[in-house]
Amino acid sequence: MEEYGYCRLSLVPVRGEARESSEMVTQLLFGDLYCVLEYTSNREWLYIESQADGYKGWIGNKLHHKVTEAFFQEAQQRQPIASLEICGKLHLPGQLLYIVMGSSLPIEQQSLFGEDEKIKFEGKTHLIRKIKNADVLKDFAFQYIDTPYLWGGKSPFGIDCSGLMQMVFKLGGYQLQRDASQQALAGEEVATMGAVMEGDLAFFHNQQGRITHVGMVLAGNKIIHASGRVRIDRLDEKGIYSEQEKKYTHSLSRLRRIIT
Repeated sequence: MEEYGYCRLSLVPVRGEARESSEMVTQLLFGDLYCVLEYTSNREWLYIESQADGYKGWIGNKLHHKVTEAFFQEAQQRQPIASLEICGKLHLPGQLLYIVMGSSLPIEQQSLFGEDEKIKFEGKTHLIRKIKNADVLKDFAFQYIDTPYLWGGKSPFGIDCSGLMQMVFKLGGYQLQRDASQQALAGEEVATMGAVMEGDLAFFHNQQGRITHVGMVLAGNKIIHASGRVRIDRLDEKGIYSEQEKKYTHSLSRLRRIIT
């Protein structure tokens, strides 16, 4: 029998292996859904698959909140509403959670927690729908400026390059995959820098030719990306040039258009 889960905590680390010392490969945010694929023999760890992007990894059983298949299916049909607060207050019965920007909010009149549970969110919310105005996505991205780089992170308190793009485009109504190499297959090809538009994604390769980095193109030959921190740098046909470091830091591989 399949088992399903719902992230009822602010953030849950998803690890590459079933141990606390294993690297964090991604995070679940409040409201994220997932399928349970297997348990370790001692049932202390679960191997899960994210419903949104199919990404797989391990979470501790103490962080797991089991839900029914009916709940899992119904939750996917709800109109998605997300928090726009860097850190918003979600009041649950007997509990106060501080949830991060991009977290999916429950809807009280269609309670995800039971008819007797009253919930309240303090802060700005956003009805997720496809947005074709790149300025809006740029505004979402700018909310993460100076967020420190964190491998596997997806929050304003720590985020990686592909996590940043995934969260920005989630708020814009587009579901991207988790890793930069996966995101590089999305959308339509943009042939040259001369044809690039604000809101396009730029991808960068390492010395072996593998896609390892991504950012969003801004007007004026600029790019917003997570490298050390979320920052804005110069972009040209060669790659990303850091004025601070006085050198090229990333080699341009390809350009893709998601907003069509």
